[in-house]
Amino acid sequence: GVSDAVTALKKDGHACVVVTNQNARRKGLLSATTLDAVHASLRREVPVDDIFVATGLDGPALKPAPDLLNLALGDADRDRAVLVGDSRTDMIAACRAGVLAVLVTSSHHGACAAELAEAPTPAIIDGGAPGGLLREGASVAAVFPGLPQALAAIRAHASLT
Repeated sequence: GVSDAVTALKKDGHACVVVTNQNARRKGLLSATTLDAVHASLRREVPVDDIFVATGLDGPALKPAPDLLNLALGDADRDRAVLVGDSRTDMIAACRAGVLAVLVTSSHHGACAAELAEAPTPAIIDGGAPGGLLREGASVAAVFPGLPQALAAIRAHASLT
């Protein structure tokens, strides 16, 4: 459902970028050529505006550091930005970058709410259930079981800002 969700957001006038850790490059498990091919395939399937990559070799630090998100956001209004992620590191990076985060728990490799409660996550889940909230100071992340619910929340957030 990622392609449909991104297409819908683009039709609503939102920019959509990918921010991804690819530390398999640092570990020597993935060549630059293969990574380029993976991203080319992604671009054919999903209408993203850009892809920002942290490999751990050089450039921006891997998530949960906010560097990659800060690079992707540039001068964008952080009050209107939303990170949709499927892992604890995504949620921490969003909190550190000062943007709303939406955790989708349906990913085949992503986090579940219980993972977010593990140390050293600098946040807690209220209830740990879909619709629960991740809080760190003023930052909040909503938890959804899948993209349709997350998309509705992003649209609601965009209409409020």
